[in-house]
Amino acid sequence: MRTRRLTVAVVQPILTLVLSLTAVGAVEAQAVYCNDRWCVDAATRTLTYQSWTAPHPAPYEISKWGAIVHHVCPDTPPSAEDLRTTRVRGTDMYSLHSPTCLAAIHAGLISATTGGGTLTTETRLQERFIAVASQRNGISSEGGPRPVSDAFVFVSDSAGGTTGVPSGGAVVAERPSTTAAPTEPRQGPAAKPSEPASTGPRP
Repeated sequence: MRTRRLTVAVVQPILTLVLSLTAVGAVEAQAVYCNDRWCVDAATRTLTYQSWTAPHPAPYEISKWGAIVHHVCPDTPPSAEDLRTTRVRGTDMYSLHSPTCLAAIHAGLISATTGGGTLTTETRLQERFIAVASQRNGISSEGGPRPVSDAFVFVSDSAGGTTGVPSGGAVVAERPSTTAAPTEPRQGPAAKPSEPASTGPRP
């Protein structure tokens, strides 16, 4: 009898704790919480941005939500200051530190004059690429010769269509090769066939 009471006394608090943690986890999974960058709906992995300059989620955040994340950009158009001081890095494939919504304008997926738009990105952690600088849609992106690790690509635009960047594909900018291609050995002009010796009398 004492053994049974002892078992109940030990097991019941543990069971209560497990049930409590399960309930808390279920609430957190459905919670919507906000910070100075965006509001996050964890259940749908949707970020509603508070500003145009807010960066893409960091690797530790992606590890919680998964590689595919949905983004809702601000309804008001970006200011001239936003467009001028943007830190977008790359072209088509963007550094993870780039502002997501400004990168979407650079990629031509949403308009800088109207604002708004919902996009989907795929994060590619530990994928090294060369960030290519370019001028697009009023935004100058940065680039550089050194490989950048951690990137994101857009896999759908505000209309729900695909962007042409394959999901899961290896879209990696390679350094140009500095090794010269092998060349074929040069050959001289073909020798003319020798003419038969004349057997007639010389003049």
